[in-house]
Amino acid sequence: MENSLCRLTRIPQEVLSLQKVRDLIRYEGPILAEYRSPIGEPYLYYWCGMVPASYHRWLIFRVSKRDLVKFISSKLPLLSLIQQLQGERAYLLEIDGNIEHKCIYLLEKSDIPKEYLPGEDSFYDPDLSNVDSLSDEYAMLIDSEWEFKDLGNVPRKYVQMHAFLYWMNSEKQLRPSRAFRYNKAGKGWSVNHFFTALHKPIPSQEKPHLREFQYSSPGFIRMKMDRDMGSVITAAVTRFASESSNLAEHYNDLHSWTKGKKQLSIPEVVRVLQKLVETMGFIKWEKIKDICKETEQKPENQIPELKNVVFSILAYYRLVQRMARYQIDNKISLL
Repeated sequence: MENSLCRLTRIPQEVLSLQKVRDLIRYEGPILAEYRSPIGEPYLYYWCGMVPASYHRWLIFRVSKRDLVKFISSKLPLLSLIQQLQGERAYLLEIDGNIEHKCIYLLEKSDIPKEYLPGEDSFYDPDLSNVDSLSDEYAMLIDSEWEFKDLGNVPRKYVQMHAFLYWMNSEKQLRPSRAFRYNKAGKGWSVNHFFTALHKPIPSQEKPHLREFQYSSPGFIRMKMDRDMGSVITAAVTRFASESSNLAEHYNDLHSWTKGKKQLSIPEVVRVLQKLVETMGFIKWEKIKDICKETEQKPENQIPELKNVVFSILAYYRLVQRMARYQIDNKISLL
């Protein structure tokens, strides 16, 4: 094989200047590692095996930041990263046991040996990566043109969804439960305060934090947050889109009741609310049920406080509806 490849007389500066960021896959040592150039371009080192002289052979190639995000999110296989080769070339580097560079080959895309290519199912699997640092990373893709207001609205609404589901999709004790009973009249300012009241008590290390943002349509937003929670948010938005007609019926019944346009008894309101919550999914009804029971402790205020609980759920409904619309309009792709 070496006779058919272009062996370079020295290691190119392009390779020497790369700085290691992290291992992406490990198995008794690194298998796939991320490096960055001085201007922040991502490169991957992919271990191809050993050669007879006991050298480790690595395939080095540049990838786009967006494709790297898709790979880490298990939406693009490693094979595609290699086949889509940025710059149309790669390097095959041999390193000895002392991490010294021994020789390097320049490869065109067509020159990459087939035995070095991963399979078509080479999607990133966090359970097999043996790298803990990737369990706290999640991302969304930016697809079509955004309006200026979207730059603030999309991250804000995503954080609000996270805050709601952080409490309502887990066994965590709902510390800000009073927020549900004091979301007065569903007004805009109260809705924002409602989600703020849910977000504020979340420990800082468990809140979403921006890691990287690239707007170039296509672009991406990369966040430091629990990967499982990111999957829940994505699933909640996807389910909303698939159940939109059923959800709209329950929403309209409750909305009409809050406006006095539809007469419902308190048990009927609770039943419709349960249907709405269970159809949206990813919300533990027992938590909402417990909050509803809290309103029964003050019979004289039961209907006003129950309305505020309903207002809170309707506010969450509109929030998920907006996120689903962003995805339907191809402004974002939740991974």
